[in-house]
Amino acid sequence: MSSAETQQKKRIAILIDSLYGGGAEKVMLTLVSTLVELGHDAQIIVLSKNVDYEIPMHCTVHSLYDKKVKLKGYFRGKKHARKLKHLVSELEEKSGAFDLFIANLEETYRIASACNFDRIYYVIHNSIIETLKRTRLLGPIKYFYLKSILRKLKGKDLLTVSKGIEQELRDTQVIQARSVQTIYNPYDVESIQKLAQEKDSGIPLEPYIIHVGRAARQKRHDVLFKALKHINPKYKLVCLANDIKKLSALASSLGVSDRVIFPGFQKNPYPWIANAKAMVLSSDYEGFSNVLIESVICGTLPVSTDCPHGPNEILTGSLAQFLSERKNPQQLAEKVNAALESALAPAECAVLTKVDNQLVAQRYLSLIK
Repeated sequence: MSSAETQQKKRIAILIDSLYGGGAEKVMLTLVSTLVELGHDAQIIVLSKNVDYEIPMHCTVHSLYDKKVKLKGYFRGKKHARKLKHLVSELEEKSGAFDLFIANLEETYRIASACNFDRIYYVIHNSIIETLKRTRLLGPIKYFYLKSILRKLKGKDLLTVSKGIEQELRDTQVIQARSVQTIYNPYDVESIQKLAQEKDSGIPLEPYIIHVGRAARQKRHDVLFKALKHINPKYKLVCLANDIKKLSALASSLGVSDRVIFPGFQKNPYPWIANAKAMVLSSDYEGFSNVLIESVICGTLPVSTDCPHGPNEILTGSLAQFLSERKNPQQLAEKVNAALESALAPAECAVLTKVDNQLVAQRYLSLIK
């Protein structure tokens, strides 16, 4: 019996800044796709038309603007909110009211909170405390701008993508939310494994390790490149990211440009992950870390900094030995070298049972009262 036969069809709107090539964007595409497969009417509304990912044929995406626009700014919020409310009203007049709104990323928090939608949850994809620390270093204007966004979440219903973020919010009360609960990110294991088998002529024939992540300070490519100096020289490092120019300059300045390959952003990164000898995450902080889960699904052993939050919820049991101190290139290199010599099966990842896409989709549906 299909889900559509056992459960009344629901309408869900996923709100997000854009579909730029980040983890939150990929997560929401997976969620929408799964909800549609389960017989529900799930749609994405992007605020800025910036799309890196290939949109599945059965997924509906609406754009607040027909081009890439600047969302940030104290004085743009009301304009964007009015436009978003108008778009939602048009969609609801055409097909019926949405049963649930899911808001993702900071600019969407700011704009959606001004719309006063009923039945809206805000998904926290990253450590708030670490993000505030990093933003403070960028100057008072950016710091207080972020603080102003977080204040808009007071009294709201929050979802976190890891138990670590949930605990952080409960302990610090940096956001005085009405409710906080964790729903792990969804992964279509069968689809990822199928995509991992696709051929890609760009994949190096020489042995390599891989890092997947945007060129952001949080990801600590500097730590990664410094660690590379101490990793078995037999292996190259493949960096899948958008800003090749920025990362290439960093690799050159640290003297490892001859060992790093920059293929650019890949719409299907899974063959690259599956063919790697190890996945390396060097971040100062995360929300959950999609790439570690994807690495396990692809059969590639993951190594990660033990950063807040996520890695220690994923690399448990026998995989915990591949957690490294943050900001410690030497230890990260030692963990990578150990992984390269290990015969351990990465499938021993207990959290995989909690991230099945259909199970996660049902958790979201349970939010609808």
